[in-house]
Amino acid sequence: MGNKGIQASRILFIKEILEQGSNLIGIAVKFIGRVIFYDPAKDLIIVEYQKARIVVSTALIGAIKLRCGNLLQLIGEISPSDEESKKFCQQEVMLVARIITCTDGMDLTLYERYVKYRREFEQEYLGLMYAQDAASLY
Repeated sequence: MGNKGIQASRILFIKEILEQGSNLIGIAVKFIGRVIFYDPAKDLIIVEYQKARIVVSTALIGAIKLRCGNLLQLIGEISPSDEESKKFCQQEVMLVARIITCTDGMDLTLYERYVKYRREFEQEYLGLMYAQDAASLY
């Protein structure tokens, strides 16, 4: 029996997730963003990066301590926005987080360069389709 397990996540920016929208539903992604809203009672946060915002469900993670302004790395699956998340952001997709890591103090310029070079490597050596737009981002 083949067990697919958890798929490797694509490294994207929030803007790219929103642009691709429903085409990413069910896809594992990894991105960074700064907390601009947190509602622990509803297991929801809103993160922003480069003026793009996305709602994140923290229901799979449980109780976490976050503050507005925290820089996070988030890993999870894209799912259709539910009614609760649409109250906060009118977007067709949201992230259901599996892992959230606080990355306060990360050098964002260096991170963006890392993503650029990683995509170039993936495109050249692995031929991954989602990496083909890497050059157009910078």
